[in-house]
Amino acid sequence: MSNDKGLKSTRLLLSKALAQFTESEKLKVKQRLVKTLADNTPVDTGNARDGWRYNNSSVYNDVPYIEHLNAGTSEQAPAFFIEKTVLSTPSLRIAGSIVRVK
Repeated sequence: MSNDKGLKSTRLLLSKALAQFTESEKLKVKQRLVKTLADNTPVDTGNARDGWRYNNSSVYNDVPYIEHLNAGTSEQAPAFFIEKTVLSTPSLRIAGSIVRVK
């Protein structure tokens, strides 16, 4: 999802990973994942931490520098903290790429 300033969004496409769950279970998994991602996001101003959202098929963060944080530019979190967080979520079985920059 690009915003009107041409900035990029980081999306986690979860539709296949959540296919076996009921709607209420899907909601719980997405809420838990958003909370865990926020907890694992490095904090300076709090914008990146507070930028995590979800919709029907994805969890996303539209903060323009989330890619740079995920690349390991902060000493507070390792590189690829997004992927590590998703892979450590027991209820998700991911096939294919985890992060998609749009």
